[in-house]
Amino acid sequence: GISPGSAATYPLLLIDTAAQVHTQGVNKLQLAVGTPGSGQEVNVPWRKARCWQHITNVSGWPDARLLQCSNFSDSHAYVIQHSQARHIVAAQQTLVQHAGIGRGRCINPWGFHSCASDPSIFREFFKQCDKSAEINMQGCRGLTLASLSQPWSLYHNNSEAYRMQSKDGTDVYGAVKLLRASLRERALQDHLMRVPNMQGKEQGNLHDIVFPIKLNPNKKAAGIRIGPRRAGRVKAV
Repeated sequence: GISPGSAATYPLLLIDTAAQVHTQGVNKLQLAVGTPGSGQEVNVPWRKARCWQHITNVSGWPDARLLQCSNFSDSHAYVIQHSQARHIVAAQQTLVQHAGIGRGRCINPWGFHSCASDPSIFREFFKQCDKSAEINMQGCRGLTLASLSQPWSLYHNNSEAYRMQSKDGTDVYGAVKLLRASLRERALQDHLMRVPNMQGKEQGNLHDIVFPIKLNPNKKAAGIRIGPRRAGRVKAV
């Protein structure tokens, strides 16, 4: 399959599509879903991930179509409305200010059945907010922009360009490695977190509230969950 439009017209396709679906309450367009051979395929017997034709298509773009997808995690590219980006930032600030206790304070702006859940660092972090429902305008409402023959509109290849070679293996993302190092350094400097050192022992002074952080360097970014220590520690996955 090929992407609808061309390199020159694809940005126009995104603008037109985002404007058209915004009237339906959609605030996130997934562009790169179901990479063949990645383990993230849709509509295959061994996975729950499903995509089906949406009730509308993109007016003016006969080579593009809209899909409704569910139970899927991966979209290597997406477009988010500015209003939803503000909800995401607001929810993040609320969780930080209240030590990860989001109950009654924020609605999950990332996780919803129609939205890709990756990156996992967002999925796990925003689980600390209340679950979204159809009536929650702060929640994610997604559609997938696809070509006529594939569940994606933007060609992507999992096996090239994204990963770096390191002593930890090939499935290590440079940005994740830097994030992990930054979080560790910040934790030790502020004495507000404890993190495992290379021997698996924890460093840093403990306060009444502890922010455990564990990131798996051999996978994509693992999630960060924060919360009061005695209320039940929830560690990263």
